Amino acid sequence: MSPRAELPILEVETPEVTPDADRLCPTLMGGLPLTLADSQARPVRSASPYAAAWGDPPIVLRCGVPRPPGLAADSSVFEINGVAWFTEPGEDDTVWTAVDREVYVDVRVPSGQASGPVALLSVVITDRLPMISQPSASPTPTR
Repeated sequence: MSPRAELPILEVETPEVTPDADRLCPTLMGGLPLTLADSQARPVRSASPYAAAWGDPPIVLRCGVPRPPGLAADSSVFEINGVAWFTEPGEDDTVWTAVDREVYVDVRVPSGQASGPVALLSVVITDRLPMISQPSASPTPTR
């Protein structure tokens, strides 16, 4: 097992922990890799135990987040390795939110990085989080 990267502790804002997050997120967190797309895991500090980060600039995962405010019934989502993702591009990063699981999971990927980390995390999410019977929006195949 390789150690966490020797980077400063990253402060991660997390939502209030829900009963569903307490029930489902520990399984996901226990399966996260120590290396993600050539970035080492780094220490985080948050109000919730359901946050993880890799590298600098950081890729940040949070489990048990609320439904994205921009997600609507007609929103486009992308299926990557069996997970339906809703994306919200920002100035510094893109937030990818898994919208087809019993809890929402978001991943912040720094601008300029491809979706590789999301593809890798999709495999863990598929293995460790149950899918809801009907996703919040219909998946659109990726190119």
